[in-house]
Amino acid sequence: MSWVLVKVDYEESSHLSCWANEEMVDELQNTIEDEQKSLMEEMRMAMDDQKNAIDDDDGRPVAMSIE
Repeated sequence: MSWVLVKVDYEESSHLSCWANEEMVDELQNTIEDEQKSLMEEMRMAMDDQKNAIDDDDGRPVAMSIE
């Protein structure tokens, strides 16, 4: 079984390095992908909620600026 050095950046200037085998790397990759999917779903739901909140009483969107 081969081992690889894995470096994970978790902040702008911080990272974690560790040795891992292929099974551990696959599990880590799957976990990262699952977290990304979950985060994207949460962002989509938040955007939908925001879109629904800015509709006026007539059901038409209200113009707003984004900075």
